[in-house]
Amino acid sequence: MMLARRRSSDGSQTFNPIYSDGPAHGKSTGAFSGSVLLNDGITVVLCPAYSPNIGLYDSLNNTYVDGPAHGYPSTTVAYTSCHKLNDGRILFVPYNGNQAIDIYDPITKSLTKYANLGLLNGVMGSGVLVNNTWVVIPPYRIQIIFVLYDIVNNTVSQVSNATILPLAKLGATWHMSSGCLLNNGKVLFTTDSNNGVICMFDIQAKNFNVYNFPAGLGDYAYMTVSLLKNGNVLFIPFNTTAFRIFNTATNAFSTGPAHAEGTNAFTGSTRLNNNITCITPHSSTVIGFYNETDNTYSKGPAHGRGLRAFQGDGVLIGRKVILPPYNSPNIGILNF
Repeated sequence: MMLARRRSSDGSQTFNPIYSDGPAHGKSTGAFSGSVLLNDGITVVLCPAYSPNIGLYDSLNNTYVDGPAHGYPSTTVAYTSCHKLNDGRILFVPYNGNQAIDIYDPITKSLTKYANLGLLNGVMGSGVLVNNTWVVIPPYRIQIIFVLYDIVNNTVSQVSNATILPLAKLGATWHMSSGCLLNNGKVLFTTDSNNGVICMFDIQAKNFNVYNFPAGLGDYAYMTVSLLKNGNVLFIPFNTTAFRIFNTATNAFSTGPAHAEGTNAFTGSTRLNNNITCITPHSSTVIGFYNETDNTYSKGPAHGRGLRAFQGDGVLIGRKVILPPYNSPNIGILNF
């Protein structure tokens, strides 16, 4: 939801964000991670982490219902991300490399398995949709293999540039947790391990390059990234005390503002209809806001839902943000 704008005494507009609980979803902890809005502009699809079902939130009537079951074991994460295709269907990227791409059809309300990723071992990171044609899926707990899913032809291919990478720096595995599509058509992936690099994937050339990450940050410093309005990339702090900004013109980092919200602070974001990005609270007790105009962080309202409350990107509907619940028993709603 968007923050309610009110006039200050001098006539200028200010934000007044207000948090409220949405409906309970009835799932155990670790329920959902990420979300996407259907073409009806009303229904939010919640991406299952440990939930046995896809979640469906009706933002008009403020109600929750279970979508179809996915059939994966409850002992492991089902999906890392979900993406809306041009035809309105929702594509889910599996967590395990030996599982299939699943697609939800909101017309038939069915979930169909498509191509298998074909990796017998390993865990994949969050995928990125490119031009409604490809989904680029990065390696997480696996050797240096990127998976490309061709949506049109329902085929899977793999890309590995092991011969050109600085393997001594990377070690045996990569932990590419999430990424975002840049304005130049390339995909930037962040790492959540202290291996010293991030990755830029070129979908046209079918290869990737690496760039040095700021040293000394430790593991799980940044789990998620967000494309800013100015085309740069915001690195969202998980186990570190400050935001970082990656300049896509110079391929260089700069330090962003500090947040002081503790460890496991944030995962995911929602860009508002201005220069402000709403930062999804994970174990932060408050919702965060990053303003790219002046490179500042500000505290939003407390949500009262404890540790690991929400996870992944939210959905913007009019003047509100819908936050996907992870350990929270309720869907989160931010009005502004």
